[in-house]
Parts: sequence; structure tokens; C-alpha cells
Amino acid sequence: MKEIGIGLVGANWMGNYHSIGLTNVRQAYSDVLPVFESVADVNEAAAITACNRFGYKRHSADWHDVVNDPAVDLVIIATPNFTHAEIAIAAAKAGKHILCEKPM
Repeated sequence: MKEIGIGLVGANWMGNYHSIGLTNVRQAYSDVLPVFESVADVNEAAAITACNRFGYKRHSADWHDVVNDPAVDLVIIATPNFTHAEIAIAAAKAGKHILCEKPM
């Protein structure tokens, strides 16, 4: 089974939906196991809530911690639109796979 380390940037509304969806990945892809590694939100309480709700191993108030986490393979960007480019570019430079909410 292939494990994919998940990093979430933006732990509120849309970030929750992505996390919920990832909990169901094994139903569609029996050979893939998402591992909730790291979550960040400027509202650190939201990141802590995501840790407790979905089982992320680490939390932060700084998105750089997710992008630079060596255990993270996929960075999900679920933040306000104006923040997408900076985070996505940094994640790409770090060699991560990226799922970004629109617009890019």
C-alpha cells in the first residue's frame, strides 16, 4: 500500500472538506493510504481542531512548516485566493505535489 503524506494549509471550511474526502480515499483506491502529517492555519486554534478531528500529527500557524515538512508529499492549499500563488510556488520549489483551490 502506498502512503501519501498529506499537508493541509488552511484548516477551516474548505480544508475540512478536503480532509473529510481524504478519509474516504481507501474506498476508491484500495492501494493508497493518505497519512495526515501536518496542518497549518493562521488561526492556530483551527489547526489544533483539525489535528484532533482528523488525526494530523503536527500543527502550526505558519504554512511554511507544512511546505517544508519532509513527511509531506502532497500540499493542499485551502486558503484565501490572494495567498494561493505564494504557497503553491513554494510547494512546487520544495518538490511537493499540489492541490490548490481555485483560482490558481
